[in-house]
Amino acid sequence: MSSPSMKQRTKFALDLLAEVLDSKSRKYAKIQAVSTGAGLVSEVYRVELSDNTSMKSSIIAKIPNHVFRDFKSSEKSENWNPKEKNAAKSGHLEQTVCSLHNREVQFYRFITVESKTPLKIPQFFHGDYVRQGANGVIIIEDFTGSIDKHYSERMSMSLDQVFEVMQQIVNLQSIKADFNAFKLLDSQLESLSNCIFLSANVLFHRGLPWFSHSVFQKILKISEVKYLRELLTPEECVLCHGAMCLRNTLWKDESGPKLLALISWTGVHAGSRTTDLATLLAINLDPEERHVVESNLLREFVKMAGYQEEEKKIVENYRKSLEFGLLKLLVVVVTNPECDISDDQTPEGLLSRRLSSLIEELLQ
Repeated sequence: MSSPSMKQRTKFALDLLAEVLDSKSRKYAKIQAVSTGAGLVSEVYRVELSDNTSMKSSIIAKIPNHVFRDFKSSEKSENWNPKEKNAAKSGHLEQTVCSLHNREVQFYRFITVESKTPLKIPQFFHGDYVRQGANGVIIIEDFTGSIDKHYSERMSMSLDQVFEVMQQIVNLQSIKADFNAFKLLDSQLESLSNCIFLSANVLFHRGLPWFSHSVFQKILKISEVKYLRELLTPEECVLCHGAMCLRNTLWKDESGPKLLALISWTGVHAGSRTTDLATLLAINLDPEERHVVESNLLREFVKMAGYQEEEKKIVENYRKSLEFGLLKLLVVVVTNPECDISDDQTPEGLLSRRLSSLIEELLQ
């Protein structure tokens, strides 16, 4: 049986959906939680709509986490006084969630109207900004019936998958945009910096031999907001996804993995041409494999994107962007422990080994 809070969440989501679509839609909708509270920004629901015939269709509805703060805080803060409860409801976290949700709405609206590039993203149906007195929502295409879990929920991508996502990075960078409209938000940087700090703190207190106090301090330094801004925006000439990891891609099986869509666009911003590529390779390739294929992949990326006249600069920027790849991998290791599986050869998981190698390569 569902908990009272889940019933309240479901009712809220359905009511909000009915406002967006049609007040009569509610009685024809079935709702299923896809992800509730797994991420900072959104609660994700699959909504199946039907009429009084056999016709059915489904959508994905993303709703900012903060709209459920009353239900969550009541579960965790029964002993708080009223002043503390009010502070928890209206604090800085809520503002961060709102601005990240609004950035994703901004991207989907822009890409739907302005872009004709073959970028693989969910079809966008509707998006409301979070504003004073108005809850936000994003309604997009539902891929849950098409995705192959073997490819979509693995620890990392294969080299073939990496190459396919690299093509999408090139497609994203080919989009002409008003980059002032997509400047990196303070909320994006603060959210990222906080996640890195919390993740680094977890690893440091595990007493890992490769995550010493010295490494911890270096991580804290390069994850400061000011440093992150310099790292991510040495130039503001292309659109960057900002979180190019496996969990933000959806795959189907067509005699092998075939990319369906890139998802989770809360981190999109105008920035460096090498941010997404470095993150993609740092997270998904073992160090031995990365060192073998890295130069060839960089040359292919330069060729695909038409950056031949700036190849030397691209390579230099990529080396620097690997620091950001390290930081993103650190967060992935801590937040996805089920994916960091060890084998008989070593007690450390695959992702942890990649992280320790990057730390040795970049921070020692």
